[in-house]
Amino acid sequence: MLLPIGTDVQLRKHPSVTYLLIGVNMLLFAVSWSVGRVSGDTSTGGMIGEVQSILNACELSNAHFHIWSLFTYQFMHASWWHVIGNMIFLLPFGKVVEDRLGHFGFLALFLGTGAIGGGLHLMFYDNPVIGASGSVCAITAAFAVLAPRSKIRILFVFFLITIIEVPGLLLVIFQIAFDALNLIGSIAGADGGPTAWVVHLGGYASGFVIVYLLLVTGLIARGEYDLFRVITQANRRRQFRAVVSDSHAPKKEMQKPLSQVQIARASIAQSIASGQHQVAANEYLETLSNNPRFTLDSKTRVEVANTLLRSKNIAEAATLYEQHLNQKSPPDDAPDVALLLAAKYARNLDNTKRSKKLLDQFYDQFSAEHKNLADLLRNEMAKA
Repeated sequence: MLLPIGTDVQLRKHPSVTYLLIGVNMLLFAVSWSVGRVSGDTSTGGMIGEVQSILNACELSNAHFHIWSLFTYQFMHASWWHVIGNMIFLLPFGKVVEDRLGHFGFLALFLGTGAIGGGLHLMFYDNPVIGASGSVCAITAAFAVLAPRSKIRILFVFFLITIIEVPGLLLVIFQIAFDALNLIGSIAGADGGPTAWVVHLGGYASGFVIVYLLLVTGLIARGEYDLFRVITQANRRRQFRAVVSDSHAPKKEMQKPLSQVQIARASIAQSIASGQHQVAANEYLETLSNNPRFTLDSKTRVEVANTLLRSKNIAEAATLYEQHLNQKSPPDDAPDVALLLAAKYARNLDNTKRSKKLLDQFYDQFSAEHKNLADLLRNEMAKA
């Protein structure tokens, strides 16, 4: 048994909606369980029978379909194991997704993807369905999009009980593969039990697609480690390798020998492409000491600047960030880089004049969160 108990993602907001959803699900199942304990369907008590009728109407089925049951079925569960299992998975993944989407965005994603999963179930099956599994699966897929490089702590129960840490993306892929194989098995005639596998897979697909589209369109702020940024960086590395490979490929025609600057740029690009970021940064610093006018190409510049920042070479990193912002075509991450650079100018390089100019220049392009950070930075400089 694999039970996720936490992630290494640092949260900035209190996950109140996640806790609320868990509380409502547990409360409604406790009511349902209590009614069942006193024989709700056959009880002669008018109130008990009325409560049972309401609970039955919350199920999602073709026979007694109501548009609102696409949402209410998500809060009904068949057993304590059913509801507890769903809530265990919702807790760690839900907190991260709510932190990025905000309270209302997270709630809309939970309910909307659950409705999509339920609708898919009705297209293929006549039997009723209940449970938050589709919504929870969508949240786990959204987590994989927003934090694919994160780690998740798992309570591992198999002959022994221990806690292990695995890549979050690996766990999500494992869960999707498990559900897909079970669906294939049930279609082939195997006994898949009462689990609605289509709801699970519909949740995974809708959660992944919706959140990734939100990132691509910029409707939610892109992070440093989300899937969109990971794919973008992978494409850059592929381009680096192509450039390096092309520079080393034998040519039929005689070519001019590469200059020292071109050789240095190719070497740094190759180090970046192979994941040796600190080596690339050291090469850059060494080349810069011999040639103060040395510059990097736009594809390599930010990667080296980020590494220099981590190694406390702040002034050199700032120079590269400035070159990045001064390109003829403004890069997509210009507001993020500008805010970072403004903070370093104000707090580390004693250049408040340049910091204020960057904040003024890019303020209208900042997200709401970044505007708050920019205002805080201005207040710091005003008090200094």
